[in-house]
Amino acid sequence: MNSWGRLDKKVKVGIFLVITVFIILIIYLGSKNEKELFIEVPKSVQASKNGDVIVRGRTLPDTDVKIGLGILGDKERSNSSGKFILKYTLYGNSSDILKITAENDSDKKVAKVTVKPSKNDNNSSVSEKSSSSSVDSSNANSGVENSTAINKIASQYTTAYVVKFKDYDIIYLLNENTNTIAYTTSDDHSISTSTYTGNFNDGIDFNMDGLAMHAHYKYVDVPSALIVSDASGNENKAYKSDPSTIIKYYKLYK
Repeated sequence: MNSWGRLDKKVKVGIFLVITVFIILIIYLGSKNEKELFIEVPKSVQASKNGDVIVRGRTLPDTDVKIGLGILGDKERSNSSGKFILKYTLYGNSSDILKITAENDSDKKVAKVTVKPSKNDNNSSVSEKSSSSSVDSSNANSGVENSTAINKIASQYTTAYVVKFKDYDIIYLLNENTNTIAYTTSDDHSISTSTYTGNFNDGIDFNMDGLAMHAHYKYVDVPSALIVSDASGNENKAYKSDPSTIIKYYKLYK
């Protein structure tokens, strides 16, 4: 009979309990040493004059970090110090809220960052207001007429998106209450209208001048950017804006 077989039953139980406690202690200490996932980002950041946004933050080292779903870039891996830099583009002079997610194999943390428009945009708005106050009465009357026309057209839509190219822009005006979408360009103000089906997270489908089109939010539940594609697979990023702003800027009221 070997040495283990000759041991008293109570001694065997005692040894077994000691080994069990030792294993549990090792597991516990190991879990205590493993750092909990976190994410640190500023509460707000400001866009540059051309709308570029940089979000700097910190999390655990070698952790995947992204804006929204990060499906078209805008995703990064933190460095050995846990620092990361994400890039984003803000269109127009309206604020936006970004969801920043840090994720590893066992956990996920989400933080929100408010993106503010460039100070130059705000200054230009103030400048425009200041200069407009000094116009003569005839120009003022013209401005009132233009505002009436702009508001009348803008009331037909709930949101607007713009795709910017080198030589021209494509403008989409949407009414999400009636599922209608209007299409025009900056060099030709003729408007085509269509109805659409679906939702913006999974994608909407519509027909524009005989061409099948598809569009979806770049990031789930974040309407600031829309990815618009055609049947050939060509994709363009459209940026959200206010309908009245777009109608005024492109002079669609004329």
